[in-house]
Amino acid sequence: MTFADKIAVVTGAASGIGEAIAQGLVACGARVAALDIHPAKVGTAIICDLGSDVEVVTVAGRITAEIGVPDILIHCAATTFKGPVLDTPIADFERIMNLNLYGALRLTNAFAPAMRSRGSGAILYISSINARFATPGQGAYAASKAALDSIVKTLAVELAEDGIRINTVQPASVATPPMVESFNSLPDREQAIRANVARHPLGRWGTAEDVAKLSLFLVSDDAAWITGAHYAIDGGAGVTRR
Repeated sequence: MTFADKIAVVTGAASGIGEAIAQGLVACGARVAALDIHPAKVGTAIICDLGSDVEVVTVAGRITAEIGVPDILIHCAATTFKGPVLDTPIADFERIMNLNLYGALRLTNAFAPAMRSRGSGAILYISSINARFATPGQGAYAASKAALDSIVKTLAVELAEDGIRINTVQPASVATPPMVESFNSLPDREQAIRANVARHPLGRWGTAEDVAKLSLFLVSDDAAWITGAHYAIDGGAGVTRR
């Protein structure tokens, strides 16, 4: 795949899946605006709080003026809360929705009008396998990802006549820094990892690069007839959910 002369905006680009996607796009020739609350090490690093209407509008204006109208928008940034639904404060539901869902919509609202005027664009939201299953201990996170999947179906129809495609990918367990840290804090780390890996028939966690490869395909011209779709990338975990 080539992304020569393409402009991309990637959120959560300072680490994990977002960083791997940004690196992949740059390697294929794209100019990347790498958004995060921490400085990214790839592309043009831009600090941005996606939970702020004003900040997203300001950053979008800066990107358009200094780099150009994006051809590609990929939302990877996310946050979570661990605990049963009834023990999750409403404030944490709001915080999670504000970044995971509303952050995606703020960005789409900021960039889609120019994409519409041009008649083309590719948007991708990073969802989760948890959007499709009961997820004890991560109900707020799962709800935010399910909401992403739902809104993409409607956006796909509403944006299709303007030449804009939008999809999601749904990773299972991926060896990102937050994932590894969450297991490091457990009393029997090795047993917990073995049990989690066993849920994936292919016998390993995914890597950020695994997700990046699928993501790059979905925003490339090779995927020109794909929109409104949700792609599992889960090592088979969604087949059995064992």
